[in-house]
Amino acid sequence: MNRTLFILLLTATTLAANAQTLKPWKLNLPAGQTYNVTNTLKNNIEQQVMGQQMNVTSNVVAQMAFSVQSAGAEGFRVEQTNTGMKMETAGMGQSTTFDSNNPSDMAGPIGMQLKGIIGATMEAVIAPDGAISILKGIEMPEGFSFGAGMGDSAALAAYFVNPPANPLRPGDTWTENSDTDGMNTQATYTYRKSKKGRAYLDYEMKMAIVRTITNSGMEIEANIQTEGKGSLVLELATGLVLERRYEGSLSGVSKAMGMEIPQKGAQKTETILVKK
Repeated sequence: MNRTLFILLLTATTLAANAQTLKPWKLNLPAGQTYNVTNTLKNNIEQQVMGQQMNVTSNVVAQMAFSVQSAGAEGFRVEQTNTGMKMETAGMGQSTTFDSNNPSDMAGPIGMQLKGIIGATMEAVIAPDGAISILKGIEMPEGFSFGAGMGDSAALAAYFVNPPANPLRPGDTWTENSDTDGMNTQATYTYRKSKKGRAYLDYEMKMAIVRTITNSGMEIEANIQTEGKGSLVLELATGLVLERRYEGSLSGVSKAMGMEIPQKGAQKTETILVKK
């Protein structure tokens, strides 16, 4: 009797473990499907300028519509349209708010700069292996970054995670590296569990950002390092990351007009996709 009970328990445990095994997945984006996307970025930055310390906080919420136009051997043709943006910033004794849904804000100085991107659409092809080719990008006004402050390719890359080579059990990890839009990224993922067609992962990420931007006619060389931890929810049927959260720190130096500006701070991001 005891032996029979032991075998039954062992069988049940084995089946449960197998059910939690995460097999490598493939991209399978359904043509015609649209997702409403919400990108949230919160920054709290300290920087030294000419011997004086300045604290700048910002809270940006960007709304997009991500749609799959077609699927074929070359990959998936997708479009992403900027549908709205809210912003709050404070620093140097001043605060600013902006809401693209407010006509008076759109008629103001920020709205005049952003009017060309609200409603603008990016077009891209995503290959079966996740490689992204931008067919039509969105050019940002000087001094502005939409969503999480990333380029077109990096923004789309946040929706995907390359699968590991082998099946995973809870607690297993794998690491991937990427170099996109001046951002060198190393991410280590840990598989936690699967439930109802979704995989739940934790990750640790380090990023080195080296790029030159132009703001008000002035070139700024940024050399910033970030590191932090996050979690994500992966839809196994499509390979899409439906939820991605991250919280970390940043430090580095920006150079402008012969001056070095040390920076440090904290950032928190969240990207949520919801089927429309």
